[in-house]
Amino acid sequence: MAIDIEIKQSGIIKRELNLQDITAGKYRYGVMDEYWRLDEGSLDGENIVFYNPEHIGRGVEITWRPGIKDSITIRLPLPTTAYDVDMCFDIVRRICKTWKAKSFVHDGEVVAVNEIDEYAYRHKVNIISILESMEEVDRDNSSRIILCAKFPLKFNSYDLYQFGKNGDLEGFANLLHSKQVQDLYYAVSRVYRMQDGSYFGAYAIGANIDSIIPIKPEVPLMMKDPVTGEDLKCDKFVVMIGSSDNPDIGGNISYEDFADGIGINNLEKFDENHVILRDFSEEMVKDFASKYPEPLK
Repeated sequence: MAIDIEIKQSGIIKRELNLQDITAGKYRYGVMDEYWRLDEGSLDGENIVFYNPEHIGRGVEITWRPGIKDSITIRLPLPTTAYDVDMCFDIVRRICKTWKAKSFVHDGEVVAVNEIDEYAYRHKVNIISILESMEEVDRDNSSRIILCAKFPLKFNSYDLYQFGKNGDLEGFANLLHSKQVQDLYYAVSRVYRMQDGSYFGAYAIGANIDSIIPIKPEVPLMMKDPVTGEDLKCDKFVVMIGSSDNPDIGGNISYEDFADGIGINNLEKFDENHVILRDFSEEMVKDFASKYPEPLK
């Protein structure tokens, strides 16, 4: 679900829309990589994700590119935070002013600029309804993955429902922000194909880097098998451990051995399928590399 907005610039002499016209010096941006993680500051993509660093939620996707003059589209994913709604329509208002547009197209409907506050209010009310419906929508699945501004987050559907039931948009916004504002590396598996046609996933975990790691390793979100077109499945997962400061240490170990070695069940929970790994030292890298067998032989 998403809100789609298009703004067009009319007239013979058209003004180029600069990046500053969107950010206003207060919003940040980047492009999603193939693992749905934000490449901060990048403009190398069709859709640029903009977010408010003071209230990091799901952000908005904008089809900005250098030299753009004719039209621009904005997508606001749902459910989102009240702060993202405000950011979205703040950007819409600013672009309309820059291009001297008196209206814009909102999900196929022409909306006057002076109606922005009304539409922003409607969307905030609608977000409450969407969150409240989560328990029923996810009846056969107790969790929900939300693609956020920085990376995906997985939450218990009942917890999302509670935000809606209580009309607690501030609580929902605080939850998304509190996860994404932390200075953590979001680890994902890179998939490789073996000679026998099977696949394995490999996580790269470095010493002295606080990381978000999965309780249960998994294939990257939405990745398909290039041969069958079906959802890709890995027969095993490994962890490539090492240190950027000391390239002479490291090795590969199975994810099961890695999880056992770090005591994964005792680590701080991050979301429904991740924990936070802190204080993974070079000494631990050396110990793990010597203690556990090479899983790919």
